[in-house]
Amino acid sequence: YVMLDVQTGIDQEIKYDIIDIYGKNLKSLSLGKFKFINEKINLENLNAGMYQIKVQVGSSVFSKLIIKK
Repeated sequence: YVMLDVQTGIDQEIKYDIIDIYGKNLKSLSLGKFKFINEKINLENLNAGMYQIKVQVGSSVFSKLIIKK
C-alpha cells in the first residue's frame, strides 16, 4: 500500500494515476473534491517493479516514483 495524504485548505478536485515504466496508465481514479484526504492506494495487484504515481490537485500535478518489491 501507498498512503496519499493531501491537504489543500480549499475544496479541490483530487485525482491520481498509476503509470508503469513504459508509460502505460494502469489505474486512474478521481477521488472527488476535498480540502484534505488520506487515501490508501492498494498496489497488491501490481507486479514487482517501478511505478509512477501522478497526483492532480486542482490544476497542480505532482508525481512520485515508487518501487514495489
